[in-house]
Amino acid sequence: MAETDSRTKGQGPRRIHRPRLTIVIGTNGAGKSTWCSKHENELPTAFYDADSIANSLGDWNDRHNQIQAARRVNRALRGHLATRESFGFESTYSGRSRPRMVESAARAGYDVHAVFIGTRDAEINVIRVQKRVAENTGHAVDGDDIRRRWHNAQDNLARTAHAFTRIDLYDNSGTTYRQIAVLRRHGIEHVSPEPPEWAHSLLERIGSMPRAATRRARDDHEQGVVEP
Repeated sequence: MAETDSRTKGQGPRRIHRPRLTIVIGTNGAGKSTWCSKHENELPTAFYDADSIANSLGDWNDRHNQIQAARRVNRALRGHLATRESFGFESTYSGRSRPRMVESAARAGYDVHAVFIGTRDAEINVIRVQKRVAENTGHAVDGDDIRRRWHNAQDNLARTAHAFTRIDLYDNSGTTYRQIAVLRRHGIEHVSPEPPEWAHSLLERIGSMPRAATRRARDDHEQGVVEP
């Protein structure tokens, strides 16, 4: 079991160490995989990238390989949830299944950590994807799908913010990653001066998170739960 009880006789309340779900979120071309390669030591051992799996099957532009990779990842993620093990994955977070998984993990007692990588405009993502396809370093994605995902990812994060223990917002509009904000259970912990418009708008939409998070933090404190 990934959840452990570290209470010792005479040492006060029970201290629970929860399993952790880490999800690196970003629209295609946001820079998820590059961020992961630079922060590999911060990710769980069981961490999944469907694109890399599709590429390992022979061709990440092959629809059959993409479907097979997605099925492998889904099967692995369900297995980790069932056994309450720590795990993580990359996601555009633009559909329905991953937000549902995040909420399910939170209800199951996971600490859920999001790294959200945004850009000031979806066209940045479109151009990057076109460039990597031309260089044969990435798979093709329809421009309209990228634009839709750019909006949907932010919508889904705002809607499910209550389920996260921590959210790190990064802007990758330029050549370097810029950390914009850190949100925890007790509320917004850090916001950089003059955040980009997309992040400012998203933080306003997550405005209800600090209140909900504060309630959860208070409940955890009363139960002696330790945040890792």
